[in-house]
Amino acid sequence: MQFPGKAVFLDWDHCLFDTDLFFNVDVWNVMQHFGITSAVWEQAMINAVAKGFTLTVFAEEIQAATNLTLPCEGLHRLFDQHFNNLCQYVFPDVIGFLKQAVEKGWERHIITFGSAEWQNYKISRSLIANDVDNVIVSAQAGQKGNLLKETTLRYEHVVVVDNNPAELDSVREHMPHAETYLINRVPDEFLISVSEEMERRFMEARIYVSRRSRYEHQRCRSLAEIDL
Repeated sequence: MQFPGKAVFLDWDHCLFDTDLFFNVDVWNVMQHFGITSAVWEQAMINAVAKGFTLTVFAEEIQAATNLTLPCEGLHRLFDQHFNNLCQYVFPDVIGFLKQAVEKGWERHIITFGSAEWQNYKISRSLIANDVDNVIVSAQAGQKGNLLKETTLRYEHVVVVDNNPAELDSVREHMPHAETYLINRVPDEFLISVSEEMERRFMEARIYVSRRSRYEHQRCRSLAEIDL
Protein backbone atom coordinates (compact mmCIF):
# COMPACT_ATOMS: atom_id res chain seq x y z
CA MET A 1 0.00 0.00 0.00
CA GLN A 2 1.33 3.43 -0.93
CA PHE A 3 0.86 6.09 1.75
CA PRO A 4 0.19 9.73 0.89
CA GLY A 5 3.28 11.88 1.14
CA LYS A 6 1.85 15.10 2.59
CA ALA A 7 -0.39 15.96 5.54
CA VAL A 8 -1.41 19.15 7.32
CA PHE A 9 -2.59 19.02 10.94
CA LEU A 10 -4.71 21.96 12.08
CA ASP A 11 -5.73 23.01 15.56
CA TRP A 12 -9.44 23.71 16.07
CA ASP A 13 -10.01 26.40 18.72
CA HIS A 14 -8.68 29.85 17.78
CA CYS A 15 -7.18 28.41 14.59
CA LEU A 16 -10.07 27.13 12.49
CA PHE A 17 -12.89 28.08 14.85
CA ASP A 18 -13.55 31.47 16.49
CA THR A 19 -14.13 30.00 19.94
CA ASP A 20 -14.12 33.34 21.74
CA LEU A 21 -16.85 34.82 19.54
CA PHE A 22 -18.92 31.66 19.92
CA PHE A 23 -18.62 30.98 23.62
CA ASN A 24 -17.25 34.02 25.42
CA VAL A 25 -19.41 36.49 23.49
CA ASP A 26 -22.52 34.91 21.98
CA VAL A 27 -23.14 32.10 24.48
CA TRP A 28 -22.35 34.52 27.31
CA ASN A 29 -24.88 37.02 25.98
CA VAL A 30 -27.59 34.35 26.00
CA MET A 31 -26.67 33.08 29.45
CA GLN A 32 -26.83 36.56 30.96
CA HIS A 33 -30.62 36.40 30.60
CA PHE A 34 -30.57 33.81 33.39
CA GLY A 35 -28.88 36.25 35.77
CA ILE A 36 -25.47 34.59 35.64
CA THR A 37 -22.65 36.94 36.67
CA SER A 38 -19.15 37.11 35.18
CA ALA A 39 -17.69 35.68 38.38
CA VAL A 40 -20.00 32.65 38.33
CA TRP A 41 -19.42 32.12 34.62
CA GLU A 42 -15.64 32.19 34.95
CA GLN A 43 -15.53 29.89 37.98
CA ALA A 44 -17.94 27.45 36.33
CA MET A 45 -15.72 27.44 33.26
CA ILE A 46 -12.57 26.77 35.28
CA ASN A 47 -14.20 23.92 37.19
CA ALA A 48 -15.81 22.41 34.09
CA VAL A 49 -12.58 22.49 32.07
CA ALA A 50 -10.72 20.82 34.95
CA LYS A 51 -13.28 17.99 34.92
CA GLY A 52 -13.46 17.72 31.13
CA PHE A 53 -15.77 20.30 29.63
CA THR A 54 -19.18 19.25 28.35
CA LEU A 55 -22.49 21.10 28.41
CA THR A 56 -23.68 18.76 31.15
CA VAL A 57 -20.66 19.43 33.36
CA PHE A 58 -20.95 23.17 32.72
CA ALA A 59 -24.63 23.16 33.75
CA GLU A 60 -23.78 21.28 36.93
CA GLU A 61 -21.07 23.80 37.83
CA ILE A 62 -23.42 26.75 37.31
CA GLN A 63 -26.04 25.14 39.53
CA ALA A 64 -23.45 24.41 42.19
CA ALA A 65 -22.38 28.08 42.29
CA THR A 66 -25.85 29.67 42.26
CA ASN A 67 -29.43 29.15 43.29
CA LEU A 68 -30.29 29.01 39.61
CA THR A 69 -32.00 25.85 38.48
CA LEU A 70 -30.55 25.10 35.06
CA PRO A 71 -31.26 21.46 34.25
CA CYS A 72 -28.76 19.83 31.91
CA GLU A 73 -31.56 19.08 29.46
CA GLY A 74 -32.53 22.75 29.56
CA LEU A 75 -29.02 23.84 28.65
CA HIS A 76 -28.91 21.39 25.77
CA ARG A 77 -32.27 22.71 24.50
CA LEU A 78 -30.93 26.25 24.82
CA PHE A 79 -27.94 25.36 22.64
CA ASP A 80 -30.14 23.55 20.15
CA GLN A 81 -32.28 26.67 19.86
CA HIS A 82 -29.54 29.28 19.59
CA PHE A 83 -26.46 27.38 18.41
CA ASN A 84 -27.60 24.50 16.24
CA ASN A 85 -25.47 25.66 13.31
CA LEU A 86 -21.95 26.93 14.12
CA CYS A 87 -20.74 27.54 10.56
CA GLN A 88 -20.58 31.29 11.17
CA TYR A 89 -17.77 30.78 13.68
CA VAL A 90 -15.43 29.04 11.22
CA PHE A 91 -12.82 31.60 10.17
CA PRO A 92 -13.39 32.87 6.58
CA ASP A 93 -10.11 31.51 5.19
CA VAL A 94 -10.62 27.92 6.38
CA ILE A 95 -12.73 26.33 3.63
CA GLY A 96 -10.61 27.85 0.86
CA PHE A 97 -7.43 26.57 2.52
CA LEU A 98 -8.83 23.06 2.90
CA LYS A 99 -9.91 22.98 -0.75
CA GLN A 100 -6.49 24.19 -1.85
CA ALA A 101 -4.87 21.46 0.24
CA VAL A 102 -6.91 18.78 -1.55
CA GLU A 103 -6.02 20.20 -4.95
CA LYS A 104 -2.33 20.03 -4.05
CA GLY A 105 -2.53 16.47 -2.74
CA TRP A 106 -2.38 17.14 1.01
CA GLU A 107 -4.30 15.14 3.58
CA ARG A 108 -6.13 17.38 6.07
CA HIS A 109 -6.46 16.54 9.75
CA ILE A 110 -7.86 18.40 12.72
CA ILE A 111 -5.92 17.82 15.93
CA THR A 112 -7.48 19.46 18.95
CA PHE A 113 -7.13 19.44 22.72
CA GLY A 114 -10.06 19.05 25.12
CA SER A 115 -13.03 16.87 25.91
CA ALA A 116 -13.77 14.64 22.91
CA GLU A 117 -17.51 15.14 23.41
CA TRP A 118 -17.28 18.94 23.43
CA GLN A 119 -14.77 19.19 20.57
CA ASN A 120 -16.79 16.86 18.35
CA TYR A 121 -19.93 18.81 19.25
CA LYS A 122 -18.42 22.04 17.87
CA ILE A 123 -16.85 20.39 14.83
CA SER A 124 -19.99 18.49 13.83
CA ARG A 125 -22.20 21.59 14.14
CA SER A 126 -19.73 23.59 12.08
CA LEU A 127 -20.39 21.18 9.18
CA ILE A 128 -16.68 20.91 8.45
CA ALA A 129 -16.14 17.19 9.12
CA ASN A 130 -16.60 16.34 5.43
CA ASP A 131 -13.82 18.76 4.52
CA VAL A 132 -11.15 16.92 6.54
CA ASP A 133 -9.82 13.38 6.52
CA ASN A 134 -9.67 12.84 10.25
CA VAL A 135 -10.27 14.42 13.65
CA ILE A 136 -7.81 13.66 16.46
CA VAL A 137 -8.60 14.76 20.03
CA SER A 138 -5.82 15.05 22.58
CA ALA A 139 -6.99 14.62 26.17
CA GLN A 140 -3.82 16.18 27.59
CA ALA A 141 -2.53 19.68 26.88
CA GLY A 142 0.92 20.09 25.34
CA GLN A 143 1.07 16.51 24.05
CA LYS A 144 0.19 16.84 20.38
CA GLY A 145 3.72 16.04 19.28
CA ASN A 146 3.76 12.83 21.29
CA LEU A 147 0.34 11.94 19.89
CA LEU A 148 1.38 12.56 16.30
CA LYS A 149 4.89 11.11 16.19
CA GLU A 150 3.75 7.62 15.20
CA THR A 151 0.94 8.82 12.93
CA THR A 152 3.20 11.06 10.86
CA LEU A 153 5.89 8.47 10.11
CA ARG A 154 4.09 7.61 6.88
CA TYR A 155 4.24 11.18 5.57
CA GLU A 156 7.19 12.75 3.83
CA HIS A 157 5.94 16.31 4.45
CA VAL A 158 4.12 17.38 7.61
CA VAL A 159 2.72 20.83 8.42
CA VAL A 160 1.24 21.62 11.83
CA VAL A 161 -0.69 24.83 12.57
CA ASP A 162 -1.62 25.86 16.11
CA ASN A 163 -2.11 29.01 18.19
CA ASN A 164 -0.54 27.43 21.29
CA PRO A 165 3.28 27.58 21.28
CA ALA A 166 3.49 24.76 23.84
CA GLU A 167 1.76 22.39 21.44
CA LEU A 168 4.06 23.36 18.58
CA ASP A 169 7.09 22.96 20.86
CA SER A 170 5.86 19.43 21.57
CA VAL A 171 5.61 18.80 17.83
CA ARG A 172 9.16 20.03 17.18
CA GLU A 173 10.49 17.98 20.09
CA HIS A 174 9.02 14.73 18.81
CA MET A 175 8.97 15.54 15.08
CA PRO A 176 11.95 17.75 14.12
CA HIS A 177 11.11 17.37 10.43
CA ALA A 178 7.66 18.97 10.80
CA GLU A 179 7.01 22.48 9.51
CA THR A 180 5.27 24.40 12.28
CA TYR A 181 3.15 27.56 12.06
CA LEU A 182 2.14 29.63 15.08
CA ILE A 183 -1.09 31.37 14.11
CA ASN A 184 -2.37 34.49 15.85
CA ARG A 185 -5.97 35.41 15.08
CA VAL A 186 -6.08 38.37 17.50
CA PRO A 187 -6.07 41.81 15.79
CA ASP A 188 -3.57 44.26 17.26
CA GLU A 189 -6.31 46.53 18.60
CA PHE A 190 -7.60 43.67 20.77
CA LEU A 191 -4.27 42.75 22.32
CA ILE A 192 -4.85 45.32 25.06
CA SER A 193 -8.49 45.29 26.14
CA VAL A 194 -10.07 48.65 26.89
CA SER A 195 -13.65 47.53 27.56
CA GLU A 196 -15.46 44.43 28.79
CA GLU A 197 -16.76 43.79 25.27
CA MET A 198 -13.26 43.91 23.78
CA GLU A 199 -11.90 41.77 26.58
CA ARG A 200 -14.43 39.02 26.00
CA ARG A 201 -14.01 39.11 22.20
CA PHE A 202 -10.58 37.45 22.27
CA MET A 203 -10.49 36.40 25.92
CA GLU A 204 -8.80 33.04 25.48
CA ALA A 205 -6.92 33.59 22.22
CA ARG A 206 -5.18 36.64 23.68
CA ILE A 207 -3.64 34.51 26.45
CA TYR A 208 -1.65 32.44 23.96
CA VAL A 209 -0.26 35.47 22.12
CA SER A 210 1.86 36.44 25.13
CA ARG A 211 3.27 32.95 25.70
CA ARG A 212 6.81 32.23 24.59
CA SER A 213 8.02 29.18 22.71
CA ARG A 214 11.17 27.13 23.17
CA TYR A 215 11.51 26.51 19.42
CA GLU A 216 11.29 28.76 16.42
CA HIS A 217 7.99 28.55 14.53
CA GLN A 218 6.82 30.39 11.45
CA ARG A 219 4.29 33.04 12.42
CA CYS A 220 1.13 33.89 10.56
CA ARG A 221 -2.20 35.69 10.98
CA SER A 222 -4.08 33.75 8.33
CA LEU A 223 -4.08 30.31 6.72
CA ALA A 224 -3.60 32.12 3.40
CA GLU A 225 -0.01 32.81 4.50
CA ILE A 226 0.78 29.10 4.57
CA ASP A 227 2.21 27.94 1.25
CA LEU A 228 1.50 24.24 0.84
